[in-house]
Order: sequence, then C-alpha cells, then structure tokens
Amino acid sequence: MRNLSFLLAFLTVLLYNTSLNSQCSPASVDIPDAENPVDGNTANANCVSLTYDPSVLGCATGISMDVEHSWQGDLSVFVNACGNTLNVMQRPGDIGNCAPGSPFGFGTDIGFGPGNEVPLSFEDGGADPEAGIPPAGGSFGVTADDACGIGTPGITSFADLCAACPPGPIEMVICIADHAFLDDGVAGNVNLITPTVEVCGCMDECFLEYDPLANINDPSQCLVPCTITLPANQSETIECATDLFTPVPPSVTDFCGTDIIPTGPTIDPSPTCEGDVVYEWIYEECSGNQLTWTYTFTIDYTMAPVLSEMPMDITVECASDVPGDPGVTAMDNCGETLTVMYSQSALGMCPGDDEVTNTWTVTDCAGNTTTHIQTITIEDTMAPVLSEMPMDITVECAADVPGDPGVTAMDNCGETLTVMYFQSALGMCPGDDEVTNTWTVTDCAGNTTTHVQTITIEDTMAPVLSEMPMDITVECASDVPG
Repeated sequence: MRNLSFLLAFLTVLLYNTSLNSQCSPASVDIPDAENPVDGNTANANCVSLTYDPSVLGCATGISMDVEHSWQGDLSVFVNACGNTLNVMQRPGDIGNCAPGSPFGFGTDIGFGPGNEVPLSFEDGGADPEAGIPPAGGSFGVTADDACGIGTPGITSFADLCAACPPGPIEMVICIADHAFLDDGVAGNVNLITPTVEVCGCMDECFLEYDPLANINDPSQCLVPCTITLPANQSETIECATDLFTPVPPSVTDFCGTDIIPTGPTIDPSPTCEGDVVYEWIYEECSGNQLTWTYTFTIDYTMAPVLSEMPMDITVECASDVPGDPGVTAMDNCGETLTVMYSQSALGMCPGDDEVTNTWTVTDCAGNTTTHIQTITIEDTMAPVLSEMPMDITVECAADVPGDPGVTAMDNCGETLTVMYFQSALGMCPGDDEVTNTWTVTDCAGNTTTHVQTITIEDTMAPVLSEMPMDITVECASDVPG
C-alpha cells in the first residue's frame, strides 16, 4: 500500500499530465507567408501551447526554438499567459511599423534555407532581437520596444509574465506572426527555458519504467504497468465446521518486483449444516485496482450419527418383561447432540408368545441416518399352575365319587386361563369301579398342565338283610314259614 502523501502527489501529477507532456514532445509550427498587422492577435499568428509547473521547474525565463525563415523583418514574436501578453520581438529593422506589408525591415534570412533551421532563443537579460538576428540564429533577450502595443502594461519580461500568474501550472501560448509576403519558414522544437532542466520520463510509480529523476511526466514512456497475477483460488471439502482453519494466502509480487501484502481475510458465516465457508483476501495493485483471492471450505457430512448404545436381541418369558428405551442418545461426528426417535411395535394377543421390536432412529442435519432395531422374542416356557391337585382316593360307592372342587389355574404371564374338567363314566357296578377326574389347562403359548385324580370304588361292606328270622320248632311241616 502506498502512503497517503505519495498518493496525493501522484494525483497532483495526473491532473497535469496532458499539458505537461507537450514539453516532452516539443512542438513545431509552420510560419506561412501572410500579411497580418502587428497586433498580438493569436488568430493572425501561428501559435503553440506549452504548459509547465513553476513549482517543479521554476519560472520560465525564456523560450527556445529552431527557426528557418526568409526575411526576418516580417516576423514578430509574443507570448500569452494567464491573460497577459509579453511582446518579445516585432519586425526587426522596421520598428514601429504595425501594418502588414512594406516597409519590410531587415531582409536577412534566419537559417540557411528550407530544412536548415538554426537555434534561436529569447531569454530575460539578453540583447534586443529587434537590432537584427544573424542567419545562424543565437540567443537574445526581450525587446524593450512595444510601438505596436502588443504587450500588457507592466509585463516586460518572462519573470513579469510568471509573477502575474496564480500558483499552479501555467499555459504559455507562444506565437510567431508573418506580416508580409513572398517569404515562409518553420519554427521547430519550440520549448521553454526554465531554471531547472526538465527531465521527461515516466513519473507514475505504478509502471515498470518509473523514473524517480523525472520532473515532467511523459505517459508515452509508461509502458508496463505494475500489475499482479493471482494464483487460482483454492478449495477443499471438510466434514465439520470444527475442521475449519485459517488458510495462508499466497505470496504475490507485482510485475515491478513489489511484494503485495493482502488485506483479510473476510469470512462468510458458517452454515447451520452443510455448505460453503469462504475466506477472502484482497490484493491491491499500485494503481488501486483490487483483486480477490479465495479459499473455499465445503462442509459435507459423510458420516452417519452414532448411537450411545445398541441393545442386543433378547428372549423373554412374558410381554411384561419386554424392555423399553434405556435412554439411547446420539451425537454426530461433529459433536452435535441429536434427538433420537424411539418406537416399539405393538404387542400381540398372547403375552407369552410374540415378537416385539424396539427401533431407534437418528438423523443429522445433512440427512445421514442411523437406525438400530432390537428384536425381543417372547417365549413362555413355564406351564400354568393349577390352584389345587386332588389326590387319588378310594370310596365305597359310586355315589361317593367327588366331582370338580372348583380347580382354577394361574399363568406366569398373567393370562386368565380356563381349566377344562372331565370325569370318566361310571361302570355297571356301583361298588366296584374306577373313575378318573381330569383337569387340563393350556396357555396361549401352548404350555399345558394336566392333573388326573383316580377314584377307586371298592365296596367292602356285605349286604344287610332286612330281618333274620330265628330258628324255630314247629309241629308240622305245614307250619314251616316261608
């Protein structure tokens, strides 16, 4: 980065580039044959404009040129600046003749014919050019004569002309007029004479050709700008925002060999889930043109979340033994705590014979899902229990055979069971038989309990006669009772 003082100075030079450049390419002007009065009118003269800055070169003390012209008595020279006119010379040898044409003044040529110009200058303090200029030219001063009233009163020297201008660059309009006919010529390399010798060059530090010794900027010499070329932007893919780091921007040198230190980075906010995070650096060329270099991180979740536990498949006796959610949690690989969705399948009709699943599902913000299913097999292996189991007995008669005393049953899984009761048929002899009482109960899982009570009918008592007549003695056979 350039400091502020340089920047201001640079901008100041830019304001004057176009005019100052005219000094780096000195102007030429034809002096065609013309009959014009000596009146200081630029419309009746052949003029060039040169702009300079006295704060850089000092006040101009004169002008110089290469001249070829036949019959010098036809010429006059004057300079305009800041609204004032300095009369430099009017018709050598014909002082006071302000009209065009004759008398013609000195007839001596300046230079030696077309293409053979000679150096001619006018500078404060030199000899009066109206006294005559030799063919070989030379250095002269500013005339003290102003019979034609060309000059501004009080402006009798280049110093006066400069002093009458406000601070800043001055445009000097240098004019040569021809006041007769049958002559012509040219003034080439018209330039200013200043205390400080002008050094034309590239004064723009933003070009390879920058010349620190130059005091007149010549943009035509500024050819190669101090531009920079940035390497390609970079990118990479990461899993998590926690994997972000500050990249190192590339080292960059402009075409003129200056290391360019970037500003930055500016960082895009991290996305709530997947997405891009861009680190941006700004590189500024000497000209102020800015270039951007970026490093892009793409956050891409590729790993599914991890459950804190994954319960194994188990077998239990009863539906009441089926476990629920033990409090399974989950985190993604980036450390984010996630919500686990838990569900349990519905129980069937039989609490001792079924299959139930516990399902845990968790999904991260990128849609990566982990699912775990635990299968619980309900397998009742215990038979039902009867409330009582009557013992085998022996009774005298069939009438003494007991029935169902109201035997019930209980299931280990809490199922309400129905006890099936059955008694075998009695035989023909009510005092000699065998009868069975059978109780059977089966749970929904198919576990069965059966109890059989055997009742033996064993009549141990002889029959009893209703009467037992006593032995008697009778008289006759006919007296024997029946």
